[in-house]
Amino acid sequence: MNTAGNFMHSMFVFPRKKENLKLLDYTPPVSFAVYHQSGWIQKEAVGLVTLARENHIVILCFSPHCTQCLQPLDVSFIAPLIEYFEQGVWKWLFAHPG
Repeated sequence: MNTAGNFMHSMFVFPRKKENLKLLDYTPPVSFAVYHQSGWIQKEAVGLVTLARENHIVILCFSPHCTQCLQPLDVSFIAPLIEYFEQGVWKWLFAHPG
């Protein structure tokens, strides 16, 4: 998110080999998913870093426990996002038992 209120579409990384579009049920519009057997972004993402640089996109990785440095976003954006995400996860879990 930037100071103008713009933000990127949600990307979900799922720990699986096969694509399953049902995993995107109830996600924000224009969300997308990538699938990797470990569920972690691996070195194959080097192409993503190159593409981001070519398009003047900065990819940030924050250290753990640094939210005190990002307090305005933490209060106005992250806290509500976590709340809505948690509600969405529970809604999905109830809709997809097992």
